[in-house]
Amino acid sequence: IVGDSVRLPSGLAKIQTDDEIKWLLKDKRQVRLIAEIKGGISNICDGPDGIFKDSLELETQTGDLIIKNSKFIHAGCYKVKIRSSEGDTNKTYFVIIR
Repeated sequence: IVGDSVRLPSGLAKIQTDDEIKWLLKDKRQVRLIAEIKGGISNICDGPDGIFKDSLELETQTGDLIIKNSKFIHAGCYKVKIRSSEGDTNKTYFVIIR
């Protein structure tokens, strides 16, 4: 629903120091990095055309991605790529905003 927060879980209970997490947004033309945690440091991007300005939050304990105050433009295909000591994991989420 427009205006709600949307949480996309990474699937990790707790991030370890060596874990790498990359959140990607796939659009019609390309896949873009929108958030990542690497070496315990997190980075959030505003996304294409600044669509995520002040809207993204990266949960530093679990790597979950939170879209705050969702808008129609936030709908799309989100991917998370995780590299951890337990192996590599990829997940895909399709977000629909009504």
